[in-house]
Amino acid sequence: MDSTTHDVVIVRLDAVGDFILSIPLLQAIRKHFRAQKITMIVSSAVADLVKQLDLADNIDAVDIANYHGPYSLVWQLIKDKFRFRRWRANKVIVAAHARTLFADNIALSIRSPLHVAMSGNADNYQHRINRLPGLSYEAVSRRYQTLFFVDRGHHSLVVNSEFSKYLTGVKLNLKYPFLREIFLGESEKSIKNAVVIAPGAGDIRRVWPVAKWDELLGHAQCNVPFIIVGSSADKEVGDHVMQALKRTGKVAYNLVGTTSLIDLIRIIKNATVVIGNESAPIHIAAGLGVPSISITGGGHFGAFVPYPPVESAPLVAYKSMACFNCNWMCRYNLASNESYPCVSQIEVADVANLVTSILENSQG
Repeated sequence: MDSTTHDVVIVRLDAVGDFILSIPLLQAIRKHFRAQKITMIVSSAVADLVKQLDLADNIDAVDIANYHGPYSLVWQLIKDKFRFRRWRANKVIVAAHARTLFADNIALSIRSPLHVAMSGNADNYQHRINRLPGLSYEAVSRRYQTLFFVDRGHHSLVVNSEFSKYLTGVKLNLKYPFLREIFLGESEKSIKNAVVIAPGAGDIRRVWPVAKWDELLGHAQCNVPFIIVGSSADKEVGDHVMQALKRTGKVAYNLVGTTSLIDLIRIIKNATVVIGNESAPIHIAAGLGVPSISITGGGHFGAFVPYPPVESAPLVAYKSMACFNCNWMCRYNLASNESYPCVSQIEVADVANLVTSILENSQG
């Protein structure tokens, strides 16, 4: 593949939840460039989903865990530059608003007459390496032949719709639930009408405290099975929630770290409700039309949740604070495993009331 001149290369290297929100945009790009071959460079966590959705003709999967840590980041940037400089493309598109240095490095290493990206959100350029000459957000942005500016204050779905209009001439209609008709198959791990709990998050400090999960689940009145989901990094909090459910005598299944992304989507498709921190399962639920409750801190408030007015938008439990939209650069002195105050101060009663409203509607 390295010696091939690609028609269109799309770079989208981010977390699973962000990727889920980008699917309508990627589908619009696929439709617009249907006469051309598309190659996608994506996180290995979503590669199977890209194939399932037929978003690209070729997929190059990258393990973004290789970029964690200052020394591994520098080493991987050098490796990527040497690898992708052998690629050629007629057009390279970075389809993410909050770009990262490693995604930009890959995109700009590919030899192409046209590199296209969005600008206006430097949230992922806060690493100390970005202080080096030529590696700041502004310096890297200047290397793109075409930049489309979108203000940081908009929801991801709105940003993607504006970028779609710029690239294809057509805004996204934000038709939800956009995943429902695609995932018709069943997972052997799927259980009908379960309550799905997603207690983890990409950062332990964004996790609602386990004591509050204990209190919420201790008063749960619903007589349905529970399924706990998450990545292997969520094992500790998943085990804690499982023990809390066992103490109540509820039927529960702990699937943390045991499901593929496609299995997770199929599990959520059959759920009554999904409850969790703002993370991939919440956005999957919205895409499938399954009711969900997002326990949400203020670091990126408005960028991912609350949603704009669309069908099946998650309900949101949050504690408003003056320091919202801090990009998770918390002003408070916290231990490395301590939840941010905007997360830890979210009341159990607020979440419980949202759960009750959804369950009452589902029974009515």
